[in-house]
Amino acid sequence: MSVGALLADYAVQVSAGVTATSAVGVLYEAHRIRSAVEDNTQRSATNRARSIGNRRWLRSFGARFLPSDEYRPPHQFDPEEHRTDGGETDG
Repeated sequence: MSVGALLADYAVQVSAGVTATSAVGVLYEAHRIRSAVEDNTQRSATNRARSIGNRRWLRSFGARFLPSDEYRPPHQFDPEEHRTDGGETDG
């Protein structure tokens, strides 16, 4: 075999190794993304259930246990009431 043929064979083997390594990296990243999405979905469902439970608790018992200046039913909450510009300065 000539030197050129050996170099060509070596280049093919190196490129095959790089391709295989890249494929493993892509599979690993796909697995990470999938597990992150599953974890976030589960966390969102848990937080949603907790939020609903907190709202039910507030509606049922909030007025009894919280001082009147702290308690406001959830349906009366206005997150924009502290703003004096009416939301006109939003980007």
